[in-house]
Amino acid sequence: MSGSYDDKGNNIKLWDIRSRTIPIHNITGHDDKVLSVDWPSTNLILSGGADGQLRMHTWDGSEEQ
Repeated sequence: MSGSYDDKGNNIKLWDIRSRTIPIHNITGHDDKVLSVDWPSTNLILSGGADGQLRMHTWDGSEEQ
């Protein structure tokens, strides 16, 4: 998992460790750079951004969110 600020937007990117070229999912929500991410449990992802927001995202493991 990583935070991004690129041409695709301000996203959290979930990666498959077998392929480092394309993320398997992008989670959106921040208005500025994603500065930190944490995955404290199997269905919760936390992110902090330069927009001054702490966001909580639920994740059920599917591609659609």
